[in-house]
Amino acid sequence: MTDWFRSRLLPLGLALCAAMPALAEAPDGPWCRIDDPAAYRTAREALIASGERDLSKVQCPALQPASALPEELVLPMPCGRSMVFRRVVVPASHALDQVEASFGRVVDLERETVQSVMSSGAWRAAVAGSFTLPEAGEATTSDALRAIRGRAYYLAKYELTRPQRLLHAMGLLTPDGANLDADAPGCTGYNEALQDVDLRFVEAAGGLSWFEAIDAARAYSSWLIAVDRVRLEAGEAPLLPWEQGATGYVRLPTEAEWEYAARGGAEHVTSQSRSRTVPMIRDEAGVPRDATLDDVCAEPPGADGALVGAVGLEAPNLLGLYDTLCNAEEIVLDLFRPTRPDGLHGQVGGFVTKGGSSVLAREANTVGMRRETGLFNLAGEWSTATTGTRLAVAAPVFVGRRDAGADFREGLANQPLDEALLEGRARLLDAGIGLAGQSRNDLDREVDRLRAQLDEGALDREALSAQVAALRVELDRLNTELTDRAVESARQAVRAGVTASSLIDRVGSNLFFALSRRQTLLEGDRLAPEVQAEMQLERWIDRIALNRERIAAAFDLYLQVHLELATEGEAFALEQIRAAREGLSGASLVSFDVYMTRFEQHHREVRDARNTITETMRERWLFELDSQRRRRIDEFPEFQ
Repeated sequence: MTDWFRSRLLPLGLALCAAMPALAEAPDGPWCRIDDPAAYRTAREALIASGERDLSKVQCPALQPASALPEELVLPMPCGRSMVFRRVVVPASHALDQVEASFGRVVDLERETVQSVMSSGAWRAAVAGSFTLPEAGEATTSDALRAIRGRAYYLAKYELTRPQRLLHAMGLLTPDGANLDADAPGCTGYNEALQDVDLRFVEAAGGLSWFEAIDAARAYSSWLIAVDRVRLEAGEAPLLPWEQGATGYVRLPTEAEWEYAARGGAEHVTSQSRSRTVPMIRDEAGVPRDATLDDVCAEPPGADGALVGAVGLEAPNLLGLYDTLCNAEEIVLDLFRPTRPDGLHGQVGGFVTKGGSSVLAREANTVGMRRETGLFNLAGEWSTATTGTRLAVAAPVFVGRRDAGADFREGLANQPLDEALLEGRARLLDAGIGLAGQSRNDLDREVDRLRAQLDEGALDREALSAQVAALRVELDRLNTELTDRAVESARQAVRAGVTASSLIDRVGSNLFFALSRRQTLLEGDRLAPEVQAEMQLERWIDRIALNRERIAAAFDLYLQVHLELATEGEAFALEQIRAAREGLSGASLVSFDVYMTRFEQHHREVRDARNTITETMRERWLFELDSQRRRRIDEFPEFQ
C-alpha cells in the first residue's frame, strides 16, 4: 500500500463504507463531479461529515458572471459539460505595464545531458494580462483604463480531460451553438460514450498533437462565441469575458503565461525564485508554504496501459491550478527554442510541453522544465501518449470602446485606449525605459555620410527628405532613452543602499549583544584568567571602535546613494526603486522588505527636502537604521 493511497484514498474509502447503506446519488451527479472534481470531492466529503446521506444534495460552486472577472470562471461546453478557469493577475499600474519574469531552472552542466541543459536553462520574458482590473468596482469601461490595479488572463483549473476532449473528437464543438444541454438530441452518442469513462477519477487527455490542441481551442472558442451571439441578441450578458469592445476567446497559453501561473504569480518569478522546482501551496490555514512532490505530483495511473492519470487529486498551487507537474505534458502556444546563457536562441523547432509527465522519474518533474516534441514525424503529426494541454482565455490588444448602455458592441473607435497606451509609453520613457536605437556615434557617422552625399550632389530632394526623417526618428529615440547600463547602475545603487541599511542594523545588533555578554560575565562571581584577559577594557574599546567604523562607513554609503538618486528624475528614480524591490522579493530575501520600505520612505523625505539631507534627517535616520542604537546608548553610555 503506497503512502499516497494510505493518506488520501483510504480515509475517504472508510468514510464511504460507513455511510454506504443509505447513500443515494445520481449516476452522473451534478456538473462539477466531472468538470470540477476537486470542488466536488470537497463538497461531498463535507456533506458526508455533516451526517447527510442524500448525496444528490452536493452543491457545486456558485457560478459568477464573466463581466465581474471572477477568480473562478466557469464556461459551458456542449452536452451539459463545463470547463473551469482560474484568474491569473499580472500587477499593472498603466496600460503598458508588465512583469519581467525569470523562467527555466538551474541546470547542472556536469550531470545533465546537453539536450536537457539547452532546453531548460534560464530565460526571461515579459508577461501581461488581457482583461483590465480597475482599482475600484468590477466592470471595466473605457474611463477605467488609467486607474487600474492589474491585468488578468485565465488558465484552466485542470488539464483538458478525456470527457472534454471527447466533445471535440465527436464533432460537437460546432459553431452553431447547439447541443448545450445534456439531454439535447445530438448528445445521445456522447452520453453513451461517457459510460466507458470512470467518472470517479476523471483523467486528463493524452495523445494530442500541437495541431489538435490548437484546433480544440479554436473549435471551443467558435462554439462559445456562437452561444454568446444568441445570448446578446436576446439581451443577455455573454458567457465569455470582454475587454472593452472585444470578446474574449479560448486559446493555448503562451509558455511565459503557463510558467508564470504555474509558479504562482509575480512574487514567484523573480531571478531568486528560479531555483524553486516545485510550486508553493497553501496549508490548511491558507498560509503559503513550500511543497514537496508528494503534495502536488500524482501517482502514475494504475490501469494497464494508462499513462495519464486523474486530475484534481493532489494539492493546487497558490493560484488554484491543479496538476501543473507530473501528469500530462502540457502543450503551449509557442514553438520550441533552445536556451543560451543570455536567453532563448533564435532557432525555432517543434512544440513546447511544460510540467513534466507521469512517465518521467518523479524528481525530473520541475516547474521550469521545457521539452521539445516535433511537429511531425514519419507517422504524420507528432504526439505522445502523455501530451495534453491546458486552455487559456484572453483577448486582443487593440479593442473597441465600451460604452455604458452598449457594453457588448464591437467596432467602436477607442480613443481612451489610445490615450492610455500613449500615457503608459510616456511613463515608461520618463522612468528611463527607452527604445533600442543606434548609438550617437552611429548617428554622427550617418550625418557625415549624408553631408558628403549632399556635397557630391548624389541625393535628390525625395531621398534627402526620407533620410532626414529617418534621422529625426533615431535622434528622438536617443533623446528619450536612458541606456540599459544607466538603468542597471541605478538599480544596483538602490540594492547597495538597502544592503547597507541591513548591515548597519546587523552590526548594531551584534554590538549590543557583545556588550550585554561582557556585562553578564563581569557580574559573575568568579572568572577564569583567560576570561579576565578577554575582558580588558582596551581590547573591547578596539572592537567597539571597529564596529562603529563599520556602521559609519555603511551609513555614508547609504547617504551617498540617496543623494545620487535624488539627482535623477523622480519618475526614473521611483521606477528603479520599484524594480529593485521586485529583485529582492524572492523567498530567500523576504527579510529585506523592512529595509526596502525604509529606503523608499527616506527617498521621499529627500525629495520633499529638495534633494538634500539635513542634519536632523541624518541623526534620525541613524537611529531608524540601527534598531539597537538607543538601547546601547542608554545601557552602555561609556562605549558611545
